[in-house]
Amino acid sequence: MVGMLVLGEPSARYFPMDGRTKYIYNRKNKSPEEWQFKKNPELYGGFECSVLNRINQADYSSIQEYYVREKKGIIKLAVSKDMGVKKPEKMRLLPERLKTGLEFDAGMIKNTPIIGRIVSREDLSTPVGDCRGYKIEYKAGKYIDMDVWYCKDVGVVRSVDRVSGGETGIISMVTK
Repeated sequence: MVGMLVLGEPSARYFPMDGRTKYIYNRKNKSPEEWQFKKNPELYGGFECSVLNRINQADYSSIQEYYVREKKGIIKLAVSKDMGVKKPEKMRLLPERLKTGLEFDAGMIKNTPIIGRIVSREDLSTPVGDCRGYKIEYKAGKYIDMDVWYCKDVGVVRSVDRVSGGETGIISMVTK
């Protein structure tokens, strides 16, 4: 317990990548989206990646995001549309350990550093239940200004993008 207070909590359980759970998210002024990790990993850039398949419920188009868990935390390495060409998009979502106040290098966008900051630990009430989670802020000049809330054993429960005006919130979760 003392180690968690000093070092922070391991982040792995705040972004589960096991493929057993299907999530449905409402998106402000857009169609809902289904998120589920594929059961089998895929190789990308020499890494065995967990692939998050995000399906737009209106037209069934999809986006795939390729994640790896490593020493520095949880990293998104690439993105593809409709299972097409993978485009590099390296961004650290979560550092290895979570501790309020911690700032971390989350990557680069258009030669601008992305700074992640663990803003707070909060009790959240969501349609899938109450949980204790972390609010992470990501900023990169005029390109990125967003907050994402991650809950243990669920992952993303809410996000607010102040650049695009987008908001996403979890509404359903089914584990197989």
